[in-house]
Amino acid sequence: MRGFVLALALVIPSLHTQAYVGVSTLHEVVDNSDAIYVAKVVEIIEYKSYKIAKARVSDILKGPHYEFAFFRAVSTWTCDISSAELGEDVVLVLNDNVDRTIVDSDKYTRATFDGVSELEARRLSETHVPLALTNNERFYDLAFFGRGYIPIYRYNGARRVEVFGDLYLPDDLKLKRSKLGRGYQCADLHDFLVVVKDAIARPDTTNMRYAWFREASKRTEDAHKERALGKSSTLRHGR
Repeated sequence: MRGFVLALALVIPSLHTQAYVGVSTLHEVVDNSDAIYVAKVVEIIEYKSYKIAKARVSDILKGPHYEFAFFRAVSTWTCDISSAELGEDVVLVLNDNVDRTIVDSDKYTRATFDGVSELEARRLSETHVPLALTNNERFYDLAFFGRGYIPIYRYNGARRVEVFGDLYLPDDLKLKRSKLGRGYQCADLHDFLVVVKDAIARPDTTNMRYAWFREASKRTEDAHKERALGKSSTLRHGR
């Protein structure tokens, strides 16, 4: 069973600022992505502490038409949950990789269905190592610090996705009981892909399709009204 550890140091902005601070809703993540694929992880390329995953693409929702997608599969800081599991079916929401930093080394390993093999690599400059490991193929980062890696599971014959809890999903996506426990949101794969395709076609820049945003907006509006009433009362009583 797959599981992520949510670090205690994870800092989530207050609800009423989520729409403006960072990427936190499915619509925002989709809108800011460079590619979205349904794929299967077929290889893990490990070079010292750096990992790149290779996934065979079966469906292209957004982005270039590739047979394989390469992406960084290792955390770079406390709140980054980027990873990959060999053989796992996933929905990948990806951003172009902008950090080519990697520790130089003479060896790297490849984990495939045939096992793990250690290969020799000529010493390369830091900016060229990742591209050398992917045979100069374009590679990506997982969107929203790893939340763009969305595993697909089969439950009683139904294919479902498990989405990390701090990636907010729209109200019109019906959620199921998560088999991974607290911290995850589960939905039918078909329903999830319908919402993703809709987000690609109709970006929700206002976030009004999200209950948490509407509730937070209402609380903010009510607070403003209370302050305004308080000021009016003060003026009426000559204070």
